[in-house]
Amino acid sequence: MGLKIAICEDDAGQAKLAVQYIRSLGKKFLIDALVLYPTGTELSQALQAGKQFDIYLLDIDLPGINGLELAAHIREVQPYACIAFSTSYPQYVTRAFMLESAQYFLKPIEEDVFLPAMEQMLKDYTNAWLTLMLDNERSITLWQENMVYVEFYHGKMTVWTLDQSYEMRVNVKTWKRTLYERGFLQSHQGYFVNPKHVCAIEADTVVCTNNISCPLSARCRKDFMDQFLEYMQ
Repeated sequence: MGLKIAICEDDAGQAKLAVQYIRSLGKKFLIDALVLYPTGTELSQALQAGKQFDIYLLDIDLPGINGLELAAHIREVQPYACIAFSTSYPQYVTRAFMLESAQYFLKPIEEDVFLPAMEQMLKDYTNAWLTLMLDNERSITLWQENMVYVEFYHGKMTVWTLDQSYEMRVNVKTWKRTLYERGFLQSHQGYFVNPKHVCAIEADTVVCTNNISCPLSARCRKDFMDQFLEYMQ
């Protein structure tokens, strides 16, 4: 599944450049849609009609509904969307980052600044999701931050999120390596914990968000502690 990107920009020249630069990243990322909205009102109407994108590049100083107002609405319905701002006015930077923006571009957009920053943003967003193939051959894509821990048992992997679990048959060795690469910490032979959700480390237990507990073996304890301290730094 490719990325869906929306640009909201009323300056035709800046919009053309943004589209050109983002399209050039199509060699590295699968981009399914790149849609330009010349006004905040048009994007707002699309959102109200149920349209959603993965990445939003919003001009702040728009006539009618401005970029900050758009971002606030997007955050309400898409808390995990990636939002970047472009503006000629640096005084908006504090309000922009209060809305958890990923980037803040000062206009005029310059290729040597915009391209590497946008590439990193697309890479970070893509890596923040994990696609799983369930036993019924249905795939599901999860936001990694919502994953609390992963358990392996007899060739099956169970992913525990904040509100439910998903079980599937997997190649255990491959998935353990994937979790290592994504920053999960091994607390037990069959348990990998998302360090974001670690609340306390007890003698033989890792206590996570919502008081969810995972076993901590003596064999894994030292490495787990060392890696968690490194994560916290």
